[in-house]
Amino acid sequence: MEFYIFRVLFPAILIDISLTASFLRKGNLLRRGRRSLGAFATAPLYLIASLVWMLILGIGDPRFQGQGVLGLIVFLSLGIVFTILRLFLGLILFLSWRHR
Repeated sequence: MEFYIFRVLFPAILIDISLTASFLRKGNLLRRGRRSLGAFATAPLYLIASLVWMLILGIGDPRFQGQGVLGLIVFLSLGIVFTILRLFLGLILFLSWRHR
């Protein structure tokens, strides 16, 4: 199961880190307000990644048929949890940029 969870979340984490770093860069062409709102731009990546992998594994892997649907629900719940955590982190970054 860890193999599948790593497979689902790893690409979203890499994209999230790279996009957040680009928003944090001082030489960015975006203004301060837009850069602050950019903290929320990467939040839905985890949900999108989990939904895509749910579709791929639900269609292509016979282990996720029948009782294996519970595994797909685990992927969806992980995507939702990581999305909520990323929105919370985005809120913290947004508030810290607003007070500068």
